[in-house]
Amino acid sequence: MDSDMVAFGDLHLAWRAADIILDEARKSGIDIAFNLGDEDTFCGGPQSYYDRLYGAMREFRDEKPGRRLICLIGDKTGGVPSDLKRNYVGTDSRGRIKGSLVFREGNVIAAHNGRWIIDELGDFIRDYPGGEPLVVFHGHSHSMGVLPEYRWLKDDEKVDFLPEGGREVRLEPGRVYWANPGAPCLYATDDSDAANFLVYSPSRRIITLRSILYPRPRLADLTD
Repeated sequence: MDSDMVAFGDLHLAWRAADIILDEARKSGIDIAFNLGDEDTFCGGPQSYYDRLYGAMREFRDEKPGRRLICLIGDKTGGVPSDLKRNYVGTDSRGRIKGSLVFREGNVIAAHNGRWIIDELGDFIRDYPGGEPLVVFHGHSHSMGVLPEYRWLKDDEKVDFLPEGGREVRLEPGRVYWANPGAPCLYATDDSDAANFLVYSPSRRIITLRSILYPRPRLADLTD
């Protein structure tokens, strides 16, 4: 995969964050988007949230020929419209699991849970022969960061959002990078939430972690 790409996940019905992230992708001319799963919540939400969340993904996918929307199943993936189920890795047209939930193409690997990646491709990753950097996208922990190995961060290590707005990580040839874009951060500030995501530029060998603050909706808006 040679083109720039955006990755986000663990949205948990935060459709406003999805709008912001995909708009940033458009502004940057990015035509590959990874949704790393866990779009739903334990207790669900208003149907309008599902409609807006998946509608944002559908619009991004359909508004330009050649766009790629690559979706990964999480343990809290749910409410997926029938026309988007074909974008999910490891499923049939009805969204039923039929194979691996791990995406692999070129020097990019992705899945919702890093443990699933280790279980399936651990030997390959540990013995990575080099060449271009190997970039592994995953979510699940809600902690933003780029690490040389997969591990679950302790509470005091967890990065909920970047107050400075962004951080670049320059990649070295032949190395493995585990990249987690984090999750939308509620209550990032007194009156704002944060949309978290990452952008990977293979040609520049840079992963950019990004947090964009947006006004927290009023209680009256929560049922919109």
